[in-house]
Amino acid sequence: MTDGTPLLATCEIAGNERAIPAEWEEEFLRIAQEALTNVLKHAHAQIFKAILSYGVDEIQLQLIDDGRGFDLDREYNGFGLIGMKERVDRIRGRLMIHSTPRAGSEIRIVVRNPPIH
Repeated sequence: MTDGTPLLATCEIAGNERAIPAEWEEEFLRIAQEALTNVLKHAHAQIFKAILSYGVDEIQLQLIDDGRGFDLDREYNGFGLIGMKERVDRIRGRLMIHSTPRAGSEIRIVVRNPPIH
């Protein structure tokens, strides 16, 4: 997605990687794609970082950019953030968004580990 753009995008895996439900993989991928699309369209960022962290009790996906940020209290015309929230709800996770105008953004999704069968 970043070919031909000045954006440097990286992906990191932290913790002990393990299998997760296919539904989670799909939702994480779609959320990351939406976040990256928003960064390319609006953020004027130089760096985008995706970090998937495997913890003892939870899995986190962090999507971080160094772009111009945005005001969380302002209404936006797109469905990107709404779609992310709906995807996170489907996998029973929590969505946290931190952004400050001119100081970048972070989207964090936290999902409790699935029970082991």
